[in-house]
This record gives sequence, C-alpha cells and structure tokens, in this order.
Amino acid sequence: MTAGAVRIRPPSALRFVAIALIVPILIVALLLWVGSEYRRAEELRDAMTRTFTHSLAEERLLSLLKDAETGQRGYLLTGDRRFLDPYTPAVSAIGDEMAAVHASPERRALVAAKLAELDRTIHLLDEGDRAGALQVVRGGEGKAIMDRLRVEVARMFHVEHSAIEARRRSFEAQRARLRVTIVVLAVLLIASVLVGLAILWRSRQQRYQSLMEALEAAERNAAVLDNTADAILILDAKGLIEEGNAAATRLLGYPAEQLIGCDMAELLDLSDGIIDGPSPPPFLSDVEVRHRDGHSITVDVAISALRLPAGERRIVSLHDLSDRKRMEQAKDELISTVSHEIRTPLTSIVGSLGLLRAGSAGSLPPAAAQLIGIAENNSARLIRLINDMLDIDWIATDRLPMMRRPVDLHQVLERTCVGSEGLARSRGVEIRCTPRDRPVMVEGDADRLLQVATNLVSNAVAVAPQGSAVEIGLHRQGGRAILHVDDRGPGVPPAFRARIFGRFERGSGAGDGAGLGLAISREIVQRHGGTIGFEDRADGGTRFWVSLPDLGAERDDVDRLEHFG
Repeated sequence: MTAGAVRIRPPSALRFVAIALIVPILIVALLLWVGSEYRRAEELRDAMTRTFTHSLAEERLLSLLKDAETGQRGYLLTGDRRFLDPYTPAVSAIGDEMAAVHASPERRALVAAKLAELDRTIHLLDEGDRAGALQVVRGGEGKAIMDRLRVEVARMFHVEHSAIEARRRSFEAQRARLRVTIVVLAVLLIASVLVGLAILWRSRQQRYQSLMEALEAAERNAAVLDNTADAILILDAKGLIEEGNAAATRLLGYPAEQLIGCDMAELLDLSDGIIDGPSPPPFLSDVEVRHRDGHSITVDVAISALRLPAGERRIVSLHDLSDRKRMEQAKDELISTVSHEIRTPLTSIVGSLGLLRAGSAGSLPPAAAQLIGIAENNSARLIRLINDMLDIDWIATDRLPMMRRPVDLHQVLERTCVGSEGLARSRGVEIRCTPRDRPVMVEGDADRLLQVATNLVSNAVAVAPQGSAVEIGLHRQGGRAILHVDDRGPGVPPAFRARIFGRFERGSGAGDGAGLGLAISREIVQRHGGTIGFEDRADGGTRFWVSLPDLGAERDDVDRLEHFG
C-alpha cells in the first residue's frame, strides 16, 4: 500500500454480533411484555366473568328463596296446596345454586335456617295448625334471615366489584405504560435499524473507497511496471511466466500473449533450478538471454521472492547491458589509445628531454635548460596521471596485474627514498629513511608496493613545510610488517577523513595530482592482504601506514625456539 493510503481494517465481529442481537432482543422483550400484559388482561376478564357469573348465581339463589317463600305465603293465606307447586323445584334448585356459588358456611347456615322456617310453616299448615303457622311468620325469623342474606350478598358484591375495579384501574395504568413501552421500543427498533443501516452504509463506503484505492494503486503499479526501463517478469512456482511488462516484450521480442506461459529456463542460459529453486541467488551478472529471433542479449538478473495468498512467486528483473557493453568497448578502445598512442610518445619525450637536460646534445643556455626541465617535469606528471587512470580501470575490471613472490620491504623503502629525493629537494623538504639491519619479507609485487610507498611519500612531501623532514620507517609488530611515512604538515581535515581514500578526492595542499593515488594504494594493499590507514602525530603532522603479513615472523619464531633449545 502506498504511503498515506487508508489502512484497511478487518470487519468487527463484535459490532456485527451486537447489531445482530440487539434487534431480536428488543423484539423478544416486547413480545414477552405484550404476552405478560395479555395474560393480565385475560386474568382480569376471567375475574370479571367469574364475578358476573357469581352475581347471577347469587341472584338466582335469592330468586329461588323468594319463589319458595311466595309459595309458602300463598299456601298460608289460601290453604291451597297448588301454591306449593314452585316450592319443591325451588328447594331442589337451591342446593345446586349453593354448590355453584361456593357459599360460605354462614350463608349455608342462613339458607338452611330459611328453608327450615319454610318447612316448619308448611308442616304446621299440613297438620291444620294455621294459627301456629301464622305465629311463626309473624315472629319475623324468615324476614330476618332474608335480610341477612341480602346484606351478605350485597357485601360480597361490593367486595368483588371493588377488587374488579382495582384490577381494572391497574390494567388501565399498565396498558398506558404498555403503550409508552411500545412507543419506546419502536423508537429503539427504528434507531437500531437506522444505526445498522448507517454502519452498513459506512462499511460499504469504506469498502468502495478501499476498492478504488486498490484500483488506483493497481493502475499506478501497472503504469510504473509498463514504464520501467528494465524487463520485469513474474514467475509461478514452476518457473513459468505469468506476467511481464512492456520492457520484457521489447527485450525478448515476444508479444505479451505469447510471453505468458513460457518457461524462463528456456530463455536464460542458466543451470536448472536457479530460478525456480528453493533459494535462488538474488543477483546474477552478465547472463545471456535469448531473443525471439535467436540472438543473445547480455543482461544482469535480479531475483526476488513474492509471497501471495495463492502461493510464492518469483520476480525476475532483466537489465539490458548492451549499452554498457558498447560503452565498455569504447572505453577499452580509449584506454588502449591512451596507453599506446599517448603514453608511449610521452615516455619518448621524457627520455629525450632528459638527454637534452643532461647535455647529450651539447650544453644549453640556462634559460633553455630551465624550460627543458619544466617540460620534462610536466611530461612525467602526465605519464603518472595516465598510469593512475590505467590502474583505476584495471582495478575496476579486476585486471590489475599483480605478482606474487617474496619481497624485502627494506629494499622497497630504499628505492622509495632514492626515487623521491629529487621531488623532496625541489620543494625544500628532507627525506629521512630509517634503515633495518635485517630483511622484512612480505609476499607480493615489489613494483606495486613501491608504487604505494612512492604515493605516500609524494603526498607527504606535498604537504610538508619547507625545511621540514619526511620520515620513512619500517618495523615489525605482531606478525605484521608496517611501513610508515611521517610528515610535519597541517594534518588531515576532519571533513576529509571519511573520503580520503576515495577516487578523485583531493585535500587542500595535496599537490597537482588527480586524487587517485590513495585510492590505488588502498586497492593494491588490500590485494596484498594488508591494510592502510593514517593517524595524527602527537608532535604535529600525520602518519600514513601500511600493514602487511610478515613472512619472516614464523621464521623468527623458529630461530628463537632453536636458540632457546
């Protein structure tokens, strides 16, 4: 993903579970609430029905008692037993009504007392004692019982109607709360649906935005891929080409549709398994790739792994070296021209000028001798510059000629001192060499080591003040042979220390060189298995040193052991 792009987050399972549960929970709660209120309404309706039925039964019970009492009164007044026709059915029905209304013991006692009073009156009349029967009626016992029954039924009606009224008021209040609750739940449901829709819309928007960013990134990557100068191929696990950019079709000469599915091993001159192996090399240099028409093209190959959900892929980048090869060929031709067409005549010129300066053609006037000396020095400087450029080229192409044989560094030091004497005198600097009484042997190329020492001494002479001395020493330490050159110059500036051994790097006061001497010296020393460096001197100036493996260290150890024995 490109920098600044929105990071795609995975969907939140907790959020979706909460949204998925909250609506059913609210619906279930609403259903439970409505069911509870429905049951309460049913209970109230049942209670009202029972109260109404009970009221009817009580009314029927009182009506039956009145019927029985009416029959008793008609028989008492008229003596006609036909008035007793409704009495017997009424008495029989009174028992059933008593069971239906679940009468209390008091009411049962009152009903039983009333029936007993009626039976006693009818019994007296049947025996002809009408006066006794009238006496029982006049006593008011039957009326008192009926009044008590009416009071008891009225009290029962009042209690039941009060309970029903309380339930009704409670139900009305509960129904009002139910309406409010339904409204609140409906609002919550609507809000939940709206929130769910908002979240869904936001997720869809984010998904759309992510898809658009992915599409833009894919288009941008495709544009970058198609406009890349290097050929880029994507291979599957079997080494078959799955995708290639426009540069690949141009380099290999295949149309895009024909390039897909080609085996990369058939296009590159490589051993089997290098491309599609478990650990291919990250970089291969100077590899031949075959064009569609059959000719070969030299390329650099970069290989990297790409891990995708569908499996691992290989990305192969082919950098065409044709232009570089042509430039290298042109450079080689230029170097060959410089080497043969410039250095050789310059060498002859320097030799001729030296002969003239030495008087081989006769003595010269002082002014002419001075001009010849200047021309000789400048020609020699040009030869040194050409030699340095050739050495740098040979180092870059790993063709620097190097001999491998035992070399006495003491002899190299002496040759350096002798060869640098003229340069030192011309600058008013003294060369001091510290001789050694025994050889210091290293393995390498004597001329190349002389070149290193001469570069160090010439640099020291260039920065040394007039009248000072440049000291050249040689010692052995810890199995190493160390050659050092000390000067009394201003030292190496701190800003220049990190790049002092770089190519074409020249410090202040370093003379008129091209800045290649120290770079060449470092390469030569490293190829001898040594190191080169510098350090500030305690009394001023700089010491440059070269450390090489000492071949005589083991011999000296053997000599000391033999002497000890």
